Amino acid sequence: MASGSGRGGGSHQPPKRPLPTGERVRSFGHAANAPRGGPGDVCMTLHQPLASMMVFGLKRVEGRGWDSDWRGRLWIHAASLEPSPDDVAKYEAFYTEVFQLEFGRGAGKPQFPLHYPTSCLVGCVHVVDVVARETFETWGSLPTSAKLEGDSNGSGFYFLCQEQKRMVLPFQMSGQHKLWKLDRKDAERAAKQLRACEQMPIDFQGHRDGRIPPRDAEVEDSAYNIRGRNGGGNRDGNRDGDGDGFSYAGDDAAEEEEATVAAASRASLAAEEEEQVALALAISLSMLDD
Repeated sequence: MASGSGRGGGSHQPPKRPLPTGERVRSFGHAANAPRGGPGDVCMTLHQPLASMMVFGLKRVEGRGWDSDWRGRLWIHAASLEPSPDDVAKYEAFYTEVFQLEFGRGAGKPQFPLHYPTSCLVGCVHVVDVVARETFETWGSLPTSAKLEGDSNGSGFYFLCQEQKRMVLPFQMSGQHKLWKLDRKDAERAAKQLRACEQMPIDFQGHRDGRIPPRDAEVEDSAYNIRGRNGGGNRDGNRDGDGDGFSYAGDDAAEEEEATVAAASRASLAAEEEEQVALALAISLSMLDD
């Protein structure tokens, strides 16, 4: 059994915990003992739309039924199962709720992928820790958005992910079960087209180590609703922020601002899609030249 010396310094030792499945995935050693690139590159396969949502900086907590010693860069691979329109709509609605809990109703919607490709490598994240569900739930400083993410996982262990990066042009490849090594050449090729996409930054280590003060749930909830009132809605999605029968003067302006931001986001994604097509064409031409 590996020690917990890599978890936030020698003075902080994680509690011993039973493994529900009777198994621990050692995952090729701790990231401190392997380089960020090259032979140390490790991959995890997820179903869509969650694979793309993870590298787009929306899914920060990944639940699994097994523990792992792996820390550091983790490549994300999308499984072969095509997501249904209902699943896409369900998860986009869920992560819109998480995003608005983080930034307020006036923030509108986060940037979602235009497509959810399957059987391909889509990007990477940085795993800062893997903790038991019970441990995660004791961190009183976590924002409501992160708590909601944790609650949505039915598994016993949480991979806590930051520094999300998506690939401009995901490429096709087969995945494997649990954690698996990514071929060095594939990792090098993928690394050249990574784009940072951390839409909801969070310091999981700060929450774990007590460097962030406990949150005041009542104050946070009040601030959320005030932002929602000024941004054209509340938790129930009503324009009437406090139920007094009147909308607020800031509602229309906030909605107009949201529409502007959404249009800019769509334009950015459209431009990137053109970039992907151009890149794919260039790669195809170079292969023909060879």
